[in-house]
Amino acid sequence: MTTMPATKVRKAISLLYEYRYLQDMPEAKLVVVIENPLPREKDWLVDYVVKDRRILIAWYGDGRTVQYPEALGPDLGFLS
Repeated sequence: MTTMPATKVRKAISLLYEYRYLQDMPEAKLVVVIENPLPREKDWLVDYVVKDRRILIAWYGDGRTVQYPEALGPDLGFLS
């Protein structure tokens, strides 16, 4: 059984906080990049990650280009 995308996002979040702490970089921007967009019923999770946790999120929508919520364009435009 493979890990569900939401579970992978949760693991990534905890690792990002850990890495930021270990590197002593409290102001570092955190970015989660996942393979596929989360299912529509998990839109709340993207909202939570971006708005509440202040973590940027992106995914490979078509296998070639990185996609992300439109509002993150100013921060993640360099990925396109």
